[in-house]
Amino acid sequence: MLRSLLEYVEGLGSAGPTTDPEAGSVVLGELARRLREHGLVVHERLGSSPVPVELAVEDPTEPGRLLLAVEGDGPAYAAVPSGRDRDLVRVLELERRGWRHLRVWSTEVFRDPARVVSRVLDAVGVRQAPGG
Repeated sequence: MLRSLLEYVEGLGSAGPTTDPEAGSVVLGELARRLREHGLVVHERLGSSPVPVELAVEDPTEPGRLLLAVEGDGPAYAAVPSGRDRDLVRVLELERRGWRHLRVWSTEVFRDPARVVSRVLDAVGVRQAPGG
């Protein structure tokens, strides 16, 4: 994971951090991989809006039903122009549609990925996902 992060940062060159939501997040990609190791079905960059849900986790007890939106603080987060839209309106809209929402911070995923995996497992209502 560290190698991927360093390669990503190195690729930025002098342009600085990107706010292109199409770029995705290396850190959340790694989190998705870890969640899949626990048997969860995880979709990356789900949706057709300009800022899709970064990770969408299916309900482990009802395959095909999307249950949890996991969003970070990467390019997609930065692409939403208003803090209110980013941190309140988007979450409320997802919840109105029956989703749960979990915000994770890149530093948290990087420093303690096992803790973040545990938070996701709790959020989808299982302590240990099938196959984990």
